[in-house]
Amino acid sequence: MRPTGDAHIRFSTRTLFVVVTFVAFALACVFALSGWVDPFDDRNFDSQTWATASPDNRAPMARDVVSRVHGMDRDAVVELLGQPSDRLDAATDAGGHRLRGAEVFSYYIGSWSGYGFDDAFVYVHLDADGHVIYSEVTGY
Repeated sequence: MRPTGDAHIRFSTRTLFVVVTFVAFALACVFALSGWVDPFDDRNFDSQTWATASPDNRAPMARDVVSRVHGMDRDAVVELLGQPSDRLDAATDAGGHRLRGAEVFSYYIGSWSGYGFDDAFVYVHLDADGHVIYSEVTGY
């Protein structure tokens, strides 16, 4: 009996299907676990803790901070988070990241080299009228 080309194609298609399914499953697991092990999303924001904590202890609240400040004005941000570590008004930061708006409040949240940031920050981007237009956890 002579092998047909169809058997080879079915085998290749089946193998491709198994490989694609495995890769999709692996990517889904990595995506799910990345949120679980995110060091910037371990705690809800607490203004008293933020005010007295070291930068490394502020970091676990960073993602919650980012979600809370959207739409606030400059004074409300300072009231909530305190004075920023730095105020940036250039087109890019020291790491070359593009800054949005007229001014950016920078809050240092420590060194997280294991997560890709030698220095990590919460950036609060303000428009010319002093309203938050974007906020993020970033670093370089």
